Amino acid sequence: MTGPGKTPREIEDLILRYRSGEMAAAEELIATFHPLIGKYMNLLLKGFFRSSDEDILKFLRCCGRVDSVKDYQRIAYYICTSLKQISKEELELTCQVALLETAKKFINIAHSYKFVLLPYIKDMLGDGISTTVVNLDTHEITEDASVEPEELDALWIQGVTAGLGFSKLTAQQRKIAKLCWELNIPDVHIRSQLGISRTTLQKEKLRIKEVLRDAYHIKEE
Repeated sequence: MTGPGKTPREIEDLILRYRSGEMAAAEELIATFHPLIGKYMNLLLKGFFRSSDEDILKFLRCCGRVDSVKDYQRIAYYICTSLKQISKEELELTCQVALLETAKKFINIAHSYKFVLLPYIKDMLGDGISTTVVNLDTHEITEDASVEPEELDALWIQGVTAGLGFSKLTAQQRKIAKLCWELNIPDVHIRSQLGISRTTLQKEKLRIKEVLRDAYHIKEE
């Protein structure tokens, strides 16, 4: 899937524009991959999926044990019923955020999207499904090899060696910056390690970006 009316080259150009900070490209990416988001929304909201859709089947296998064809529907039903307390708007926003996160890391969005979306959905499901980390290079599920904040560069976290911009962040914000953008640790694990809520993490990430934009005089498109 490359998106309606776009060639792979056009998709790649759109991704590169987004990575360079062009916000209009983010909106265009979401619109372009609306069908991709839509099929996951059908799964999350209604438990609907095509039995021939390999991407959805892989996603479901990541969410539960599959011993027979019927197990796919069982897992899909479990997911949609467990997410009934989550609004359609929040689920759609989550799917869009996961899409943009995929675009930051991969050129082939359609191929990798399911693995980036997976931790978000598992986080919403809570204890119903054990948390795992996906190795995106091999597409195998591996146990979580989390990085404790104490293992990070202590002097940098304290602000002693942080340098311009980063020295203006709080210690917690520097931990988040290190875990999120340098070590690429999924949000669900960052929140668990730091003991903070989803809302707090999102607010902190926005604040980090604001501080660094001001420090480096970066203008938004």
